[in-house]
Amino acid sequence: MLANVLESLSEKAKEAENDCVLLLDEIAIKKETVWDEKKKQFAGTCDYGSIKAEEADSAAQNALFLMAVSMRKPWSYPIGYFLTNKMSSDVLTQIVTNGINLLTEAGMEVHAVTFDGCAKSLACAKKLGCDLTKFDGSSPHPSKPDQKIYIVLDICHMIKLARNAFGDMKVFKDSNGSLIEWSYIAKLHEIQKKDILHLGNKVKTQHIWWQNHKMKS
Repeated sequence: MLANVLESLSEKAKEAENDCVLLLDEIAIKKETVWDEKKKQFAGTCDYGSIKAEEADSAAQNALFLMAVSMRKPWSYPIGYFLTNKMSSDVLTQIVTNGINLLTEAGMEVHAVTFDGCAKSLACAKKLGCDLTKFDGSSPHPSKPDQKIYIVLDICHMIKLARNAFGDMKVFKDSNGSLIEWSYIAKLHEIQKKDILHLGNKVKTQHIWWQNHKMKS
């Protein structure tokens, strides 16, 4: 965690700018370890800081970033990052809880946590006390048991997950049992290509062959 950033946030808390959301995002990085001559140690290995993790010294292939984002003002601050590799939901839960606690100690009011909707994140939400299947989204605040904190899944990621599932399964059923078929989208794309005309749906080749642009989760 970045102590200097948390110190800056404590100043903002004094200015009544303390309502925020904890945002988490994991990105892929090049899997490589190099010798850091200055620190006399290898860089590029998994690093969870003080968080208890199952693995150590293996090459990292992802970087998880934590951001504090204001709900009232146009500011956002990175408060920490972790180099990871196949991180479990237990470790993610520790990271989220630690992030909330540190922000609270800095005087911030954390109202929600936002992350991707992959299986690991859903398991983390459950361990935090949030049952998303009930469409509630709330869980006990780790630092303030009398308050609630809300889990908000990243909308863009959820739409892409729905797209991936639709493309894989090819057919969905609505509440009336009527079929919703992927083939109609593919046929529409073929018509638009032949007529050199793109309607307001903006469907293009990369949307049909979405496997080549599949988002890693």
